[in-house]
Parts: sequence; structure tokens; C-alpha cells
Amino acid sequence: MSGIETNGETESRLQRLVICNRIPVAMPQADIKVAPSAPNRYPRLRGSDRAPNQAAALIIVLAFMALLTGLALAYFAHTTADRQLAQASFHDASADLLVRSALDIIVSS
Repeated sequence: MSGIETNGETESRLQRLVICNRIPVAMPQADIKVAPSAPNRYPRLRGSDRAPNQAAALIIVLAFMALLTGLALAYFAHTTADRQLAQASFHDASADLLVRSALDIIVSS
């Protein structure tokens, strides 16, 4: 090669530069080929096609709601039992203090 390139070699070299280096260069109109548009890979689902997906989603959501409801009920049952135990302990300590105070008053008199 003597440094002078023909028109075909220049165009192919320009195409390689554009493809490899992503150089924004306007290509000649004769070489541009537009690919046909691809068909829609995800066509809009019809009502009958959506029903199984919606049913599965509904079952999953209902299962999570049942699980959360069970956890909430277990928490409230546990805290209610703890509250009753604490209240009984308080009343026991209060009665014990009342008896000791009364005993101190009787003994000191």
C-alpha cells in the first residue's frame, strides 16, 4: 500500500473504527442498513393470561399476611401474660410491705 486507499478500503476501515472504538462518525448513506424492528418480546397480557400470575401473587400475599397476624397475636399474648405476672408481683410486694408496716406498728406500741 502506498498510503492511498480506495474508497472501499476507506469505508471498511471507517466501519471498523466506528464499531471498535465507538467513534461517532456519520457513515455514508449507501452503507447504512436498518435492521427490521424486532417483534415485541413481552406482548401485553390478556385477562386470561394474567389470571394465574395474579392468583399466585394473591396466595403469596395472603400467606405473608397470615404469618404477620400470627406473629402479632403471639406477641400480644406474651406481653399480656408478662403484664399479669408483673401486676401480681407488684400486689404481692405491696401486701408484704403492708404486713411488715402493721407488724412494726404493733411491736413498737
